Amino acid sequence: MLFLDRWRRAAQLTNIVSACLYAPRVSRPASQGPVRRAGTTQFALHIRRTDGRIAGPWGTHITRGAVDEGAAQPPAMPKPWAERVLPMEMRALRYFLTVADTGSFSRAAEVMHVAQPAISRQIQALEQEFGLSFLRRSARGAVLTREGQMLYDRARGLIDDFDKLAADLAAQRDRPRERIRIGVPPTCAEDHGVQLFEMLSEALPESDVEMTEGLSRYLPDLLLDGSVDLIISLQEKHTDTLQFQLIEREPMVYFGRSDNPLLQDQAPLPLAALAEVPLVLSTGFLQLTESFARDYGVSIACQMQIDSIAATRRIVAKTGHGTVWPLSIARHEAEAGFGSYRRLQPAPMRSLFIGRYRRPLPQGVQEVIGAFLKARQART
Repeated sequence: MLFLDRWRRAAQLTNIVSACLYAPRVSRPASQGPVRRAGTTQFALHIRRTDGRIAGPWGTHITRGAVDEGAAQPPAMPKPWAERVLPMEMRALRYFLTVADTGSFSRAAEVMHVAQPAISRQIQALEQEFGLSFLRRSARGAVLTREGQMLYDRARGLIDDFDKLAADLAAQRDRPRERIRIGVPPTCAEDHGVQLFEMLSEALPESDVEMTEGLSRYLPDLLLDGSVDLIISLQEKHTDTLQFQLIEREPMVYFGRSDNPLLQDQAPLPLAALAEVPLVLSTGFLQLTESFARDYGVSIACQMQIDSIAATRRIVAKTGHGTVWPLSIARHEAEAGFGSYRRLQPAPMRSLFIGRYRRPLPQGVQEVIGAFLKARQART
């Protein structure tokens, strides 16, 4: 027990001495005397160091192991260079550079629009941080020391690079996001439209991609007036300002409920059979099928005209009527369990185009268009 008691006293004394040697400096008028706290034990120590760096008596008061600083405190003991943490502020560097450029603390304060004491404190903190003097002060102003010249040369490039980086980042933040607007007919929205939309969104995450549905006969006008940037259309309308590329060509097929009498045979359905059954068709598919059938002397009977795949699907399921769809749509709907399809003989062919205005597109869009065309061709 006696040994433990002595060990505790020695440890306490060691802590007190260490706190006195490395206590942080706090400004306090000497007239106020040392800091005191009610209800605590006070120790007064007077320590002199003679290692060549610090010498002189300082009064330091220790309260329960914590340091209460009096009026005069020693400077912090410098750490080895490799162990230092240097939280050097850009503001301090800017003040230092301005003082060096103007040769005066007062003129630097005017340039920076701050009080002169604030500049002095920042530069003093910077010098204490490194344990070096960067400026030689005199009544005529301030000049760089050798170490100050070294800091000036490095800091000038650092600040210039930082300012350029800040300006570039601000330009990126303030730059409006590019918009890429797609126009698609309702019969292509769920398949081609969604695929193109997803490819553009994935390849160009910094752009806003929008998709609008519209009838094929109106979509070229949207391109001309700048309402959209790209369209998927059943028609191509080459002009001096518009250009189109073929996406795919595929046959039209007859689609209906699985219990539809015309779907009980796997052999191709004669085109003339369409003249004897009620049909639900979209505007574009009606024009295509009517024109094709007329060339073969067949007049089809369209009972309902609906420009929506989802609405057509519901009407077909409810009424038992049939429709004529492109093979890709009919196959997708059949795989989803919404009905069955049968090929036509002869079969009208649906051509699908992607159109754009003859003006530069946002960067990366043309690459996405090429990838989209390859993906569609691989499916057919």
